[in-house]
Amino acid sequence: MSDWPGWTALVVSVGTLARGEYLRAQGNAAARRALVDDVLTTYEASDLFKPELPDFDARGLVDSANSWKEKCRVARQAVGRRSPLHGDLAVCISSATRFRNEVDKTILARYPDRHTDQPVYVYGEDQDRLKALIGELVTAVSAPIHHMRDPRPR
Repeated sequence: MSDWPGWTALVVSVGTLARGEYLRAQGNAAARRALVDDVLTTYEASDLFKPELPDFDARGLVDSANSWKEKCRVARQAVGRRSPLHGDLAVCISSATRFRNEVDKTILARYPDRHTDQPVYVYGEDQDRLKALIGELVTAVSAPIHHMRDPRPR
């Protein structure tokens, strides 16, 4: 069962994540902060868009291939995939505008009443900025799932 209940897939285009750096959230702020640190420990800008085959693991996480068309195909597959997670949220970490637009169209076409007030996209080429954005994303999306939010200032 997923560590992130309610999620169908996390669509990721940062190639480093294909090396087994799967995102996990344990339902507490400390774990989420550690998750962000762990994920980006090996992150380098040069790894962005590194060719990787799509890789689905048991938690429904995805690392997409180099081609933006292939990323769009993977995104459509991920959003439409009904897994044991019983979820429907896809997140794009990418600086590829066309990829983000395609994910957006796919989500809105399938779930027109959803995802309008949630952070669907996190993207960036600067490591510090990307790290901050992922932290914001994990906090924002995990809180409703786990019915909690860390009250301490970030």
